[in-house]
Amino acid sequence: MVRWLIMATLAALAAGTVAAGVVHKAAAGAGTFACVTAAEEGCEDAVGENADSLAGVYINMSDWFSLRRLVEGRRDDLSPFMACFSDALLCSWSNRPEEACDAIGRLLSEYCAYIDGVNRVAMTMLLAMNLEKSGRCADAAAVAGNMAGVSDGAVTEDYAAELRRMEARYRELARYDLYARSGRAEAEMPFRVADVRDGGVRMIEIDGRLNGRRIGCLFDTGAGVNVVTPRVAEEYGMDMLDAEVAAEGVDVGMGRIAVARELVLGGVRFRNVPFYVLDMSTGNEKADALLTTIDAVVGVPIMERLGCIEIDFGRGRMKVGGTLPDAGAAGCVPMHAADNVLHIEVERSGARMPFALDTGSCSSHFDGRYYVENRDFVDIAARRDTVSLAGFGGTATVAAAVLPRACFDVGGRRCCFRRMAVYLPKDAAGDADVDYGVFGIDLLLRFDRVWIDMKSMRLGVGTLLPEASEI
Repeated sequence: MVRWLIMATLAALAAGTVAAGVVHKAAAGAGTFACVTAAEEGCEDAVGENADSLAGVYINMSDWFSLRRLVEGRRDDLSPFMACFSDALLCSWSNRPEEACDAIGRLLSEYCAYIDGVNRVAMTMLLAMNLEKSGRCADAAAVAGNMAGVSDGAVTEDYAAELRRMEARYRELARYDLYARSGRAEAEMPFRVADVRDGGVRMIEIDGRLNGRRIGCLFDTGAGVNVVTPRVAEEYGMDMLDAEVAAEGVDVGMGRIAVARELVLGGVRFRNVPFYVLDMSTGNEKADALLTTIDAVVGVPIMERLGCIEIDFGRGRMKVGGTLPDAGAAGCVPMHAADNVLHIEVERSGARMPFALDTGSCSSHFDGRYYVENRDFVDIAARRDTVSLAGFGGTATVAAAVLPRACFDVGGRRCCFRRMAVYLPKDAAGDADVDYGVFGIDLLLRFDRVWIDMKSMRLGVGTLLPEASEI
């Protein structure tokens, strides 16, 4: 499994830990946020018609899908502060960096009194990230540097160190016209679903050219950054930047940034593409045999610049620059990119459930949240097992319970897994998973084609293959 977060210090914001006190100031009634800890027990009834209170609950739960529905359906009922706060987060997670910059700017200037110090630092970091996505790296560096120099109890030593790293990174990147794309807006990229070393591990691999040399690239919706190995960075003559970065996979570690002067993926050509340079070795012989086959990872930052990506598994072609077909040809589910990795919302037994979408993972699974909410059922129906994980930072073994069958509604298509692991939390009482689990490449391979639309932030699915209706 390959899953990356842009930086460890943003994990708190990405997980939605907006301090309850912040939302209390914005809410009409100070007592309504008792629901923050009881949202799974009829909280909507408790907060009644108070849209601000509902928005606060969803923000504290990191329930971005419900927040988006609330903002779209009841925007006029929200206070100006809560509407702005919601826009800042939703635009950041919906590949709308310019709008996110505007919303965060208004939040920090017009509503600063409503925001405590910790959230002010987190929002400043988020602003810097969106400025970089908008191609304004010099501005991003200035924003991060200014906050790092603030004498404020909220700017802890750890925050200050990360802000300084961000400042250095963005100043280096400001020398480049990042992700400059040439050629036709609509283009195709050949790919294959590769079986890696007969290990039962399947990956979507795109044949590309980096700085004029051939390279295989893993297409990974669970990668919040683009990645190359140190060997590739050196042998392919990439520009190494004087900037240190933190990354998280199985564990947290440090790396560097290198810029590819040119990256060609089929008919798509980019100039000045930044990559994290990360050592993928784990010290585990079996894991390294798999991971060392990965030279480069095409992550969400590249996908965000491709618009709608149609993946035709029958033809082995990705088409970019098109649009989602109408509802008759494709079923759709909502999608967002919190943590800079993709998440979708599906249904199970009529209940909406958010899942991470990680094409770098060969198999789907439930996480701790599902176990906490369905403990009695899992304990009776599932058999105990262990699962080994490998990725950046090393290897890990997690306790699991394997369910004999799990079915989901994905855009009106009923998808059933013959078995599905539930990763068991070490501390069920303290489990803080936002998603119910992770859908890997095994979900997408059930369809003849899928659409990852980074404009409308929807996942479209085509025809369910007969042989894959239950795998």
